[in-house]
Amino acid sequence: MGSPSRGDRRTTRASDKGACDRKARLAEALRENLRRRKAQARARRARASSDGASPGPGRAPDTGNESEG
Repeated sequence: MGSPSRGDRRTTRASDKGACDRKARLAEALRENLRRRKAQARARRARASSDGASPGPGRAPDTGNESEG
């Protein structure tokens, strides 16, 4: 048979709260993961620029002789 309709669910407020808690924990974990990845990318860029390495894909190399104007 098909899946039960919304009225047939046998959930309680407690399990809904648990689902909300789980979603909040997952959201926080994703945010923390993104912060960590951004910090790693910044560190890589800083390390690469101090080493004189290439700037990476999609970025033009800095020649240092651009004129202002």
